[in-house]
Formats: sequence, structure tokens, C-alpha cells
Amino acid sequence: METKKSENLFILGIILTFYSSIFGSSIIFSKYEILKFIMLFWGYVCFVIKIFFDRYYSLKEIIIYSFLFVLGLTSYINTSNTVFLTTIIIIISMKGINIDKVIKILFINISIFIIIHVLYYVILLFFDKTNLNIVNRNLVDGDVIHRYTFGFNHPNVFGMYVFWSIAMYCYLSYNKLSKANYFVIFLVAIFVYVFPNSKTSFLSILILEITILLRKKNILKFKKLNYFFIISVFVLIFIIFNVHSKPVIVLNNLLSTRIYIGYIIYINYGIKLFGYRLIGTPTIFLNGSYYTSISNIDSVYYSLLLNYGIVIFIVMILLIYLTIKILIKKDKEKEEVFIFIWILYAISETICLYPFIGFPILFISELFKEKLWKKVN
Repeated sequence: METKKSENLFILGIILTFYSSIFGSSIIFSKYEILKFIMLFWGYVCFVIKIFFDRYYSLKEIIIYSFLFVLGLTSYINTSNTVFLTTIIIIISMKGINIDKVIKILFINISIFIIIHVLYYVILLFFDKTNLNIVNRNLVDGDVIHRYTFGFNHPNVFGMYVFWSIAMYCYLSYNKLSKANYFVIFLVAIFVYVFPNSKTSFLSILILEITILLRKKNILKFKKLNYFFIISVFVLIFIIFNVHSKPVIVLNNLLSTRIYIGYIIYINYGIKLFGYRLIGTPTIFLNGSYYTSISNIDSVYYSLLLNYGIVIFIVMILLIYLTIKILIKKDKEKEEVFIFIWILYAISETICLYPFIGFPILFISELFKEKLWKKVN
């Protein structure tokens, strides 16, 4: 009975924190901003009660949990951002929880959220076109691309939710994916490219499909994925200190100036031990052009180092690295595929730091299960 109550508390907590994180990205629900904080608070309450329901903890668990919680609290105090704190609380409270069940719940809720917004947008299309909230992208040749937001505060945000909902579906249906599934997913990728014109999400969906196909045919293997991850992270960090080299200039253009944005933040704010709150719109003249950052770092790796600080950067990279080692050791093919996709996606977006969006972060619970929860799971 207590196990069922414990699980229900976790499910309620994950739903509340999920909606608290996405309300701010919706035009429809933006007027209910106060609900964001109410849901986050009660989500935390659910997780904390669930943690106490588990009752029995080893000294090792208590020390590790306390360290991570204090680190999360310090992160919130310094950055005014709850992402790391929320991630830590969710993963700690996943003791005894089936991860596939969590992802299924997230998939259902994110799908409902997307459907509501698409229907809302269709209604506006027929009855109130003036409030469609279309973002225009001006091209070099003078042409203009109309980007449809579908009720979100930016077309890329809509594209991002579509991508991660597709990823969740592919994860849950990994062993049942058919040619028809792949074709429909490809059509969704085309839709994301044509209407919101979200290139990152379009490419991410294609890369996801190709990765799954190659892995299932045993063409692509992930035996050295932990090394790939570490090398990728440190190459990306290294290049923001070498922004004048030609290869970096080319890569920066491919990544829509994300490297330069990291460099601007670094020049203006530096690197702190426990991070800081980014404020302002620093501008810098670099390689013949002016670049402005709105203090929003579009890369998980740059965000962890520059926004959250050295300590959290090291802790998160270490947790992910050790998690990948566990996945490889246990030969968890499906999980390897999706942590690989997360690693790539994290290069150009920070939203996947949220465990209820970038769900592969939840695989850190596999590390805890192996090292701390063996008697429970």
C-alpha cells in the first residue's frame, strides 16, 4: 500500500513540475503565470514526501543526497534558476520507480499540451488571423519566411516540444517501430521545417530516425559512447577560448552563433565556482561583426559551465559520464541511443536540461540504482 502511495506521489510530482516548467513557454497559459510557481511548489512537496516514504537510507545515500541537494539549492540562490535543483530532487525521488512508466506519463502530457496548442492555432487561423503570432525570418536575398508559433512564445519552442514528444514515442515503441512509423515521423519532420521552420528540431528528428535505424542494423555501436561524450564536451569548451580560428568560425556559423554567444558570456561574466545570474545584453565586436547575447546560452555545456559554475559543471558531466558507463555495461541499447541523441541535442539547446523534456537525463537514476538502490530495484 505504501509503495503504491509512494509511486502516486511521484507521478503527481512529475506532472506538476512538468506543467510548471512549460506554462511560461505558452501564449495560451502565460496569463496564469502564478500557477507556474504554485505547481512547482506542490511538485516539490510531493517529491519530498515520497523521499520520506522510502524511509530506509544508507549513510552513503544520505551523504550523496545531502551534497547534491545543497548544491542544487546553492545553484538556485546564485542563478535564480530551479533546473538543477529540480533535476536532483526528481532523480533522488525515483527510487523504486519504473523509468518507462515515467516517460509514458510525460509523453501523454506533452502530447496533450501540443494538441491543445495546435487546435488553438487552427481556430485562430479560421476566426482570428490577427492573433496568429507569426514570426518572420528575413533572408539575405530579401525573401521572408513566415514562421508559425502554434500558440507558443517562439516557433523553435513548438519545434522542440514536437521533437521530444517524437523521441519519447520512439523510446516507448523502440522494439515495435515499423516502416509506417518511420514514414509518419519523417512527415512530422517536414511539417516542423515548413511551418515553424525550426531547423534544429527538423535535423534532430532526422538524426533520431537514422540513429535508431543504424543501431538496429548493428551498423552503429556505442561501446565508446562515454569517451565520445567527454571528448565532445571538452572540445566544445576548448573552442570558446579559440574563437578566432577559421574552423571555429565555420562551426559557429553552422551552430547559428551559439559558440560566439558562449564567448560573449565568458568575456563579460567570466567563470565562477557556483555560477551566477545572467543579466543584461552584452555586445562584442568579433571577427568583423557585432554580436549580441541576450544572456541566454543555447548550449547545455556552455550553460553548465558559464551559468551554473565549475562545480555543477563537473558534477553533471561526471553523473552523465558514469551513467553512460552503466548503460554500456548493462548493454541497454535503447537507452544508449537516446542518451546519444541527448548529447548531440545538448550542443545547441539548453531545454534538454529539464528532465521532463530531455528525458534521457532521467537515466542518471540507472547510476543510482546500480550504486545505491540495489536492494530496492
